[in-house]
Amino acid sequence: MTDNTRLLSWSEAQALLELYGVAMNGETIVKADLTKLTKKYAFPHVLKGYSAFIAHKKEHGLVRLGINNAEELSEAYAELAALMKGWPGQNEIVLQPTAPQGIELVLGARRDQTFGPVLMFGLGGTLVEVLNEVVFAMAPLDVQAALAMLERWPRRRLLDGYRGWPAVNRPELAGLLVNLGNLINEHAEIQEIDLNPVIVGPNGLVLIDVRVTVENSSII
Repeated sequence: MTDNTRLLSWSEAQALLELYGVAMNGETIVKADLTKLTKKYAFPHVLKGYSAFIAHKKEHGLVRLGINNAEELSEAYAELAALMKGWPGQNEIVLQPTAPQGIELVLGARRDQTFGPVLMFGLGGTLVEVLNEVVFAMAPLDVQAALAMLERWPRRRLLDGYRGWPAVNRPELAGLLVNLGNLINEHAEIQEIDLNPVIVGPNGLVLIDVRVTVENSSII
């Protein structure tokens, strides 16, 4: 990020994605009263802190994994609330189900100074910037162009089923790329979108985390 950009809050990003048919993995914003949450959501949980000016949550201690009971949830919430107290912008603590097992992918879109809106697809997770196993395409695109983008990926065999994992629903994955391309193409204030990871497993595509960077003056 730069001085001229900020991150959307989790609730802002979710509302924007839902307009384009992109749904996250059952998250909910956590308030001080945790009693109802422990009854509604099965353990184990994940807690994440979202800040308008911090892109990498794990590096700043904003992720708590493997929360197994109400006491651990209360402690984790208190730790994140204390850590984020006084931070500028709209900060939120979000509860999320533990991510399922599967292949981690990244889907992204960014506004290139030369080419305009560009889509990205490849291997995701915490090593995405190191592995750099990604392909690019101009946005927006239709389903056929998105399917062709998947075919250009050097690791495309992972999408056909790998060591017992089911094959990926390629039209569904292509549709997600189409929606992402439409989103950034139709919102000039958006500089970058990262869906990372998107986990491919027995439950289909599961979106685990989102980061949307906008111009700091944006009213989104």
